[in-house]
Order: sequence, then structure tokens, then C-alpha cells
Amino acid sequence: MENEEKNKDAKIVNNATNIVKVLIQIYDLSSKQETVTFAKLVKILNGRITRNTISTALDSLNDLGLIKWENKIVSKIVVIEIELTEIGEDFAKKIYDKVIKE
Repeated sequence: MENEEKNKDAKIVNNATNIVKVLIQIYDLSSKQETVTFAKLVKILNGRITRNTISTALDSLNDLGLIKWENKIVSKIVVIEIELTEIGEDFAKKIYDKVIKE
């Protein structure tokens, strides 16, 4: 039973960490006035977070109202553009500033 609790706790921490990593990356790109796309996040976070985990994190961030996205067609390819909401930007900035300072 104790092992199950430890595994559950580890999974919660890992999921939260991945969500924050994705949020921080979105904020970093946005602060540089770069367009944020799903493909760009996958490329940047390659080797640290899987494509599926990024997708799950984006779903969570969207459910929390921290991001919004729009499907756009660019050169006959569907591109998912991601933006921080106003609340998301404020929240991400606070985390980003805290992480950068430490």
C-alpha cells in the first residue's frame, strides 16, 4: 500500500513538472515575440518531454484556462498555434521569474 502511495505521489509530481516545463517554454517563446506552435514545442523539448506528454500538458493548461490554441492552415499544413491567456501570462511570468532567479 505504501508503494502505491509513493508511486501516485511521484506521478503527480512528474505530471506537474511537465506541465510547468511546457508553460515556461510557451512563456519564453512568447516573451521573445515568437509564434508558439505544437511542432516548435516538440522540437525544443525533444529528449526532455515526449510528444504525447506535451500534448497532455497542453490539454491540462487549456483546461486550466492558462492557454488557448487555434488550428491554422499554413502552406496546406495544419499548424496548432498556442497563446497564453492573460491569466496564463501572469502566472507563467511569476514562475519564470522565480525559476530564473534561482
